[in-house]
Amino acid sequence: MGETEGNEMIEVKARRDGAGWRVTMQGHAMMGTAGCDIVCAAASMLLQACVYGLQKLNVEGLCWRMEKGEADLRLPGGDRQDGRVEAMLDGLELLSTAYPQAVRITREGAGQ
Repeated sequence: MGETEGNEMIEVKARRDGAGWRVTMQGHAMMGTAGCDIVCAAASMLLQACVYGLQKLNVEGLCWRMEKGEADLRLPGGDRQDGRVEAMLDGLELLSTAYPQAVRITREGAGQ
């Protein structure tokens, strides 16, 4: 994740409902200088690996963007893609456990 002024923590919000998934990430972990922050790099890589896996599955309706300090992922639910998203969220929870001052994750809906 990139640097976002005033947001000194990565906030991850994941929601699963009847329409599918929405996962947002905002902020900067502030665990190193921009470009050298291992916590931001880990969070970014987890999201990018999830998107890469979803693209390999040719998931219709996959919509994502990643910019400096924020990311947004939306996709319909389904057995194959749910597993990919859940694995990403599990990784982000591990990151939050290791760096609770830098990462916060909130889950809503099914699979919380």
